[in-house]
Amino acid sequence: MNNVSVSFFYFRYEALYAKRLPECINGKTFLKNYDDHNDTVTVIDPNRTYGVKSPTKHPIYENFRVEAFKSLLTAAKTDEQLSSLGELMYQVHLCTPSASYSGFCK
Repeated sequence: MNNVSVSFFYFRYEALYAKRLPECINGKTFLKNYDDHNDTVTVIDPNRTYGVKSPTKHPIYENFRVEAFKSLLTAAKTDEQLSSLGELMYQVHLCTPSASYSGFCK
């Protein structure tokens, strides 16, 4: 998902796929529908509810910010560049997974 551009994600995903994704899914329902998640490190708890839609968005938007930050760091030093770097850092604090997921699936 990190290789998906923000513009592709926003227009294609939001228009075509977001409506199909649930906000949350219960572990029992997930296991019944999909059987497994191909991850040997984690276990799906049938009694837990997992966020789906918000956690899907986070890595895509975060990757865009990381790439923008990287580009700005290598650019010529200007006040605008420093302001943009600060704005990107501020956005990260607003969009961390815990902030994105809060209020969902409790």
